[in-house]
Amino acid sequence: MQRIIGLLLISLLFVIKRDGYFPFNENSGELLIFIGNTLLLILFILGVILVVRPFKMNFASKIFAYLEKHIKSFAVIIIISNVLCIFLLTIYTYTSFKTLYSINYPVLILLTVIALILPLFFILKQKPGKALISIFISSFLLSCLAILFFPITAKVSDLLPIVTKQGEAILSGQNIYQYYLLDNGTLTQAVRQPGIILLYLPASILGLDIRLMSIIYILATGVVLLKFVYPKFSGTKINRKFYTVFILLTLFLLMPYRNMRFDLYEPPFWFIFISGLYALYREKLKTFAVLWGVGICTQVWCWIATPFIVLYIFRKYNLRKTIWTALMYLSIGFGVLAIFIIPDYKAYLEHVFGFFQNTQNISNFPKVSMFLTPWIFLLGLGKYLQIIQIFMSAIVGLFALKYLKTFVGLLFFLAVVILVFIQFLIISWTYMYLNIFYLLLIFALLKTNDNY
Repeated sequence: MQRIIGLLLISLLFVIKRDGYFPFNENSGELLIFIGNTLLLILFILGVILVVRPFKMNFASKIFAYLEKHIKSFAVIIIISNVLCIFLLTIYTYTSFKTLYSINYPVLILLTVIALILPLFFILKQKPGKALISIFISSFLLSCLAILFFPITAKVSDLLPIVTKQGEAILSGQNIYQYYLLDNGTLTQAVRQPGIILLYLPASILGLDIRLMSIIYILATGVVLLKFVYPKFSGTKINRKFYTVFILLTLFLLMPYRNMRFDLYEPPFWFIFISGLYALYREKLKTFAVLWGVGICTQVWCWIATPFIVLYIFRKYNLRKTIWTALMYLSIGFGVLAIFIIPDYKAYLEHVFGFFQNTQNISNFPKVSMFLTPWIFLLGLGKYLQIIQIFMSAIVGLFALKYLKTFVGLLFFLAVVILVFIQFLIISWTYMYLNIFYLLLIFALLKTNDNY
């Protein structure tokens, strides 16, 4: 139960912080904003600690025991609060961009009611299999709200517009690394890795809303998360373990912040990343190597995680299997990268790395994010930012050399190193912390196997 509370705290922080200036506003002084962001970061770290470390204070233990005793009612509360939060955030998003978005309230209310009633009905009827399926249906319905009401536009976010343009570039035989003129009138750089574009390509080929692919990847990721605990769907039974898993799956599929960040291009990566970890957990090294290779050409988070993956495989198997597996995923990952880089490597360097370097040169880091980069610049150490980032990440690696021995240990160190890495990025956004949340979610799911 403590782990659920930790993940709930983190999920609540996502909703509170989102991508704005909370608890202040854009007119507040920079120092005040940085202090507020740092306090929220401390709360995030507290949530991480609650997930990974047993809390032994007597008063807290009594609360956790009470919630554990009434876990069915707690599951009902989680469903209601998450669905209602998504409903309210949908209205808030519409009111924030009335000139760009439209909304149909009867449709919104109908889909929300269905998404709420379905899982509640099967939970109260104690139908475990149907209750799990209903969460997927609810997630699908609520995810469709954005497609129905909020068109993709760079006037709100340029993330998916860029991915869409790059997909069109592939289909027309152009280099994907170029400046694109978006509907906000701005020539924008393309900083995404090619794997993201390829994983979204079916939508470009079929002329579909690219967010449909995001929904598919989210639902598929939910299936993989479920398989960490229930390899066979028939293994679900009504007990405390089921309710724990149900709550954790709900925190993923009905996560308000993620649902409102319908402009994110991350869902394909989450699916590849989590599926790769699942294959590694199930000791399917060939499948893992293929998935991890795709991950390498999709997001830099796989680059950061790879040394820890190598260490885990070496300790679990042997040097021969470690080398063979590494050669396989490196060949796939960098082979795909080479296809897109070699024809015009200068364009790749300019768009992917040059963008961040230019941002660092002019100290143009975002003021709204929970990270430590602003303090580094305030201390006059901005030019050493990358050195500090590498040094701090290396410290995590040194601890891993001594303590990384199990799969849950691997999840812990991956969460920590990504958290540390984010702190010293020149550009950091709240959604980057979702990678940590999902690692902690897998950690909590696997711990249910130990507890029940």
